[in-house]
Amino acid sequence: MSLNKLARHYGIRIGVLIAVLLIILTLGPSIINYVPLASIPIKWLINALLLPLIIFMAIRLAGGFLSTRTGTLFKVLGSVLVSVIAPTVFAYLLLEGTLTTIPPLIHFNKLPGIFTAIFVIFVGAVLINYGRGFGEPVKSSLTYLGAAVVLYGVAGMGSIAYTPLGMPFLYASIGSALMGIVMLMSLHPALRPLVSDLPRIAKPIVALLFVVGFISMFAQIPQLKPYSGYLTMVSLILLAIIVVVIGYRLYSAFSRVAEKIAERIYEQHVRESPLLASSEDDVLVNAINEFIRRGRKEELIAYAAYALAHCDIDFTEVSTALRGLIDYEPPHYTGIWPWERRNVEGIAMKDAEARKQLVTELMKLITTCKVAKI
Repeated sequence: MSLNKLARHYGIRIGVLIAVLLIILTLGPSIINYVPLASIPIKWLINALLLPLIIFMAIRLAGGFLSTRTGTLFKVLGSVLVSVIAPTVFAYLLLEGTLTTIPPLIHFNKLPGIFTAIFVIFVGAVLINYGRGFGEPVKSSLTYLGAAVVLYGVAGMGSIAYTPLGMPFLYASIGSALMGIVMLMSLHPALRPLVSDLPRIAKPIVALLFVVGFISMFAQIPQLKPYSGYLTMVSLILLAIIVVVIGYRLYSAFSRVAEKIAERIYEQHVRESPLLASSEDDVLVNAINEFIRRGRKEELIAYAAYALAHCDIDFTEVSTALRGLIDYEPPHYTGIWPWERRNVEGIAMKDAEARKQLVTELMKLITTCKVAKI
């Protein structure tokens, strides 16, 4: 949107809101004289709706103006103003205006705490929504940071009802915040192998911390105080198990445990391949070797395309013959849980057989073509 269109778009809306505000400020006292009860809705309309909307539009206008400027910093600041600051300020002013308006109608001393929790939950939801516009790992990081804020708000809401109820959500909030912060570490190339597997285990970590908080919650219930020592011990043992299991998964990702298991199986299939033993073409042997051992298909595709190009078949038939090899994608081996070693072996065995099958079908076609040509 150009600067002129932007100014016209928001200028008209801000002008209409200011006009409505001035009309209400002018007519409001007269209306209240005739209908005294109208003072509360009029006050709410001014403080909780019109003024927040004007400020909301003004912030979006400023953000839109920055977004039209050249430079990454201006565009980032503009998007933050439009997508994060504007809705957050509006929600705060709306809740604050409502809170200062309704006490004459509702006498509830926990209302400020409820409104604060609602605001925190809203801020978390805004962060999650804002993160959707980015690529990885920023998207996942903002998602987990936003979820941490949401969970913190839920913890506050639960604590208002009954203090121990907030503990599971507080533990999960801390875990989600840590996941969001650590995910940004993958921006550093040296830490990418260690952190790249984190999105796969982040949800189990948060869920397990919720369980730890749930057990700790029972330790805070007065009726269960005599058993608080046992409950604390159980939560600590569970937390230690979580740390060990997660540590093993991160270690397996960093040390490439799954890849080494798969490489051993692929190497075994290379040694047992009759195609390599019977072929006298070194280029073909190397191409098949690279494909079966490492999943690298480029050399094999090039060799097959070259061989089939000398046969009496057209481009469509060559493309069809190579389609299976072109579409093949090797499995992605990342960190594993201690109980997943056999699963990795099974995946690697199945994939090795698929690679051998692709090679066998391709070689059969090339051999048939050469024989027919002779």
